[in-house]
Amino acid sequence: MLFNSWEFFVLLLITFGLYYIPALQKLQIPILIAASLVFYGYHQPVLLLLLLPISRCC
Repeated sequence: MLFNSWEFFVLLLITFGLYYIPALQKLQIPILIAASLVFYGYHQPVLLLLLLPISRCC
C-alpha cells in the first residue's frame, strides 16, 4: 500500500474515525496496532508472521 493510494486514504479515514470516538478511548492503542498490521500486510500478508509476535508483547 502506497501513501498516495486510495487504499491508504480509506485506511487513514477509518483509523482516524475509530481513534477519535470517545467511547473507544481505551482501545486507541489496539486500533493503531491493527491499522499498522493492515498497512504492512496489505500486499504481502506473510510478513505479518514477523510482526505479530512483536505486537503481542506490547
